[in-house]
Amino acid sequence: IPMTKQAYGSGIFACRSGKQCKLAIDLLIEMKQKGFIPNTAVYSKAILACADAGNSSEALALVAEMKREGIPRTEASYNAAIHACATGGEWGAAIRLLDIMKGDGIPPNLVSYNSAITACANGGAWKQSLQLLEGVRRQGMQPDAFTYSAAITALDRSKRWREALVLMEMMKKDNVPPTQVTYCAAIHACAGGGLLPKASRFLNEMVEAGIEPNLHTYSAIIHVCTIAASQEGSKKRGKNDLTSPWRQALRYLRELENKGLIPDRVILNAVMAACAAAGRWQEALRLLKRMSIPGAIVEPDVVSYN
Repeated sequence: IPMTKQAYGSGIFACRSGKQCKLAIDLLIEMKQKGFIPNTAVYSKAILACADAGNSSEALALVAEMKREGIPRTEASYNAAIHACATGGEWGAAIRLLDIMKGDGIPPNLVSYNSAITACANGGAWKQSLQLLEGVRRQGMQPDAFTYSAAITALDRSKRWREALVLMEMMKKDNVPPTQVTYCAAIHACAGGGLLPKASRFLNEMVEAGIEPNLHTYSAIIHVCTIAASQEGSKKRGKNDLTSPWRQALRYLRELENKGLIPDRVILNAVMAACAAAGRWQEALRLLKRMSIPGAIVEPDVVSYN
C-alpha cells in the first residue's frame, strides 16, 4: 500500500501517544524523501511528539528547520515548541520563543505563557515566572488556574514560600478557583515556614471545594508536619495534644489509607521523621516494623532506619 501525505501525518501524530520522538523525525525525513512536503500541521505534530518524549533540543531543532524550509510557523507550532521547553525545564529557550513569536507578528496566547511559566517552574527560574505572570496581565489577558498553579509551583520549588502564599491569595482575589495542583503546591510551600495550621486550612478548603486530595497532596501536608515537628524541637518534645505535628502526620496517614490510597516510602519516612522529632520513638518503631514485615508493599531503606 503506497504511503500518502495524510498517512505520514497520521503516523507522526501517533508517535506523540507513544512518546516516540526519533520515530516521528524519521517519518518526517522519509516523508520528504518520498517527495511529500510537510506542512505546518505535520511539523507541529512532530514537535509535540518530541515535547512529550522530553526531547526539547529536537523540538527546537524542528522549529529552526521550519524557518530554513520556509514553512510558516503558527501559534500552534510555537506553542508546541514552548511545551517542549516546559517538559525539559528550558526556560531560557521558552522565553526566547515568546520573543520570536512576537517578532513574527504572532501574539503569544495564554497557552504560550502557561507553558513558558511551567518551563520556569521545571528549571528553577522563579523570578522569570513572576515576570511572565506580569506579562500575561500586560497583554490584557486574565491568568487562569494553570497560570497561577505553574507560578506557585515555580516559587515552591525555589523555596520562595512567602511569595507562593501571596500568589495563592492573589488568585482567590481574582476569583480564579484553585485546582488540585494549586493546593498541592501551596500546601508544600507552607513547609518553608513550618506553617502547619495554614497547610491544614488549605487542605480543608480543598475538600470543601469538592476537590479530592490525592497521594501528592497528602505527601505535601505530611512533609509540612515533619518540618513543623522539627521546628518545635526540644521545647515541646513529646507534646501529646491533638495539634502536635507528629499526631497530625499519623492522622493524615490514616486518612489517606482510609481513602484507599497506598502510602509510598517517602510518606512513611516523613511520618517516622515527624515522630522522631517529637521523641515518639514507639510510634516510629511501629511504622518501621510495619515496613519490615515480609511481603510488605513498601520496604524500609536507609532513611527509614535512620
